[in-house]
Amino acid sequence: MDSYVLGRSGEALAKEFLEKNGFQILAQNFQFYRTGVQGRQGEIDLIALKNNVIHLCEVKTRRGNQFGSPFEQITRKQVQNIKQAYHYFISKNLHLRNLNVQFNAIAVLDSKVEVIFNAIEF
Repeated sequence: MDSYVLGRSGEALAKEFLEKNGFQILAQNFQFYRTGVQGRQGEIDLIALKNNVIHLCEVKTRRGNQFGSPFEQITRKQVQNIKQAYHYFISKNLHLRNLNVQFNAIAVLDSKVEVIFNAIEF
């Protein structure tokens, strides 16, 4: 299985996990592009809503721990890109702008889903 397929299957498992735990999925693979800059500037794997809190979820899927924990693979640059994408998302969904937001890291390792809620101050 190539990395793209592995990543998408992990996102599907993470989405299923969130839905089973009462989250409403607002968007999946939400992408942000900026005029004059080539390529996407940010992507949020899953945007979910629960208890009037918007949950921005970065999903990392791995076959094993030989390269470290999936959580260790989230970079500062990714977090910055997610912040930019979130601001764009809110500009398109003004009815959500007054809700609290948190950043969650989701690891999918061998089909097991683990979540760190509020993993990074947002």
